[in-house]
This record gives sequence, structure tokens and C-alpha cells, in this order.
Amino acid sequence: MALSYEYFQAINNGVGSNSLVEIDIAESKRRLRQQLQGSNHYDPEATRNGVTQGLVVTASDSMHKYRVEALPDEELYAGDLIYTHDHYWIVIETRVASPYQTIGIMWLCNHLFRWQNGTSKIIERWGVLDSGVYSSTKDGDKTVETADKQYKIYLPRDNDTIKLYVDKRFATEVIYDQSLKEILNVYAITGVDPTSRSYGNNSHLLVLNARSDDYVAGRDNLTERICDYIAPTGAPYIDEPLIITGSTKIPIGSSRMYAVDCEDPVWFCDYPSGVHMYQFEDGSMMLKIDYNEELVGESFMVEATDGMSDGSLIVEVID
Repeated sequence: MALSYEYFQAINNGVGSNSLVEIDIAESKRRLRQQLQGSNHYDPEATRNGVTQGLVVTASDSMHKYRVEALPDEELYAGDLIYTHDHYWIVIETRVASPYQTIGIMWLCNHLFRWQNGTSKIIERWGVLDSGVYSSTKDGDKTVETADKQYKIYLPRDNDTIKLYVDKRFATEVIYDQSLKEILNVYAITGVDPTSRSYGNNSHLLVLNARSDDYVAGRDNLTERICDYIAPTGAPYIDEPLIITGSTKIPIGSSRMYAVDCEDPVWFCDYPSGVHMYQFEDGSMMLKIDYNEELVGESFMVEATDGMSDGSLIVEVID
């Protein structure tokens, strides 16, 4: 059946909740979800901001840019951190006008940024340090390298990254000077842009301008790869393990909550297929087990870290 102008007008302008248009859209979403989940490009174990969410991931003409599709009625925003294909990616832009699903472009993260926000606590975020290769519109994404050029840094905007400021310095890798002494490759922030690339509600992409800067011995820590390093004060630091609270046994078809005695934990889990992990804003985590008798007897490790200490717990699936 051909789609009329009135059909598209109804989609754009909205109609009653029981209208034929909304029923048609709901049915189209159901079929689309089934098609996407049956695609060879569908990754059911992908995570978005640390929470499992199946996504369709498709290669593009660029080696480090992929198309990402959320299932109908599921979220995807610029600034989201995606883990799929054994790598981290950051969503740079999304198309938000479709009534069926959200589709975006994500870039392959090339650096784990490490810094401190005025205390000895070390903060880590995956992101992109772009010399122009990612953002180039030229064929092959090739750029000419020049001295003292501007770089861009792309990070998720959150409670830690919003505290980054002009002149804040980042280190990437260890390099050598003319005397063959180890130094850090350093970049300094020259501009903070939280809005120009964040299109649509709930977008949270942070773009920083940066320029090459000098390594300062005594201020910058080679081992930690952190500029203007703040050492722990007071009593000597003891790396005590974090304590994870929660059940060590989960029946199939059920879920269990887990918590850890620290702020802003990052959770890891080497769970098998059929086990799903969800992390919440308060730092807690939930494991959900599919109702599948083949999972009975499976055991796996749950881990949490706050950047300085780690904790672990062995969980077993039971009948």
C-alpha cells in the first residue's frame, strides 16, 4: 500500500493514542526490532555507559568510524560510551527525528585519559584525541601533520569531566627527549565546548580544544601518566580491597543487586551469554539471569574498582 501525504503528516503532527497511524508505527517497530535482532551486525552483549544494551554496529568507509543503531524505543545519545567488538567507542552524533529508532555515528576511542580533579583520586575516561584524522572530510581521512597544531578531545560529559578547565594538562604516553630521558607527551586544554556537538535532548558530548605542552619533571608523574600529580596525603596509602555486598548464588530466571563500599565504582563482569549486567547512577549494579537450565552450574567473577582499589566476588548460577 502506498504511503500518503496524510500518513507522514500524521506522524509529524501526532494523532490520538488509538489512531491507526500509531498502531501502524507500533507494528513497524515490532517488525524492525525482530529484523535488527536477527542481523549479523547485532551485538546483544554490547554495553552503553556500562549497561548491557543490544546494538546494531556496522562498519563505514573509515576504519575508526562505525554506524550504531538502537532498537526501537531504546535510547542512544551523543556522548554515550559504547563497548563492542572488544573496544570502546564514543557516540559523536545521532539522528533523533525518526519515529522508529535512533541511529548514530560513533568513533573508536584511542586513549584512556587519566587525571585528578584537585584531590589524589585518579579519574579515568575513554575518549578520542583527534589530530584531525577523525574530523577530516578528505578522502581517506588523511591530514598533514604540523608543529604546534590544535587537537580536539572528545569525552562523555559527566560529573567529573565537567570540572576540566582551560590550561588543565593531560598526558598520553611516555616518550624520550633529546637526552634519551623518559618524559610524558603532554597536551593542555585551550578551550572547553560542552554544547556545539550535543544535538538533541540528553546529549552529553564534551569537546575540548588542546595543544601540545611541555613535560614538567617533579610535577608530572611518569608512572601514573598524570600531569600535576597530587600524591595521597596523611597516613601511607594501603591498597585495601573493596568489599562487594550481594548474593554469591543467583537462581535462573531471577536477578540480584550488588553494592560496593566506594563512590563512583566501575563494574566488570566476565559473565557468560544469558547473564546481563546493569549499572545504576547510585553506584549499585544488578545481575539478571535468563531462565535457561543450561546456565545452572555456571560461575563467573564480578569485579569493581574506584581507580585505586579493587574488589571481586565469585557468583554461581543455581536452579
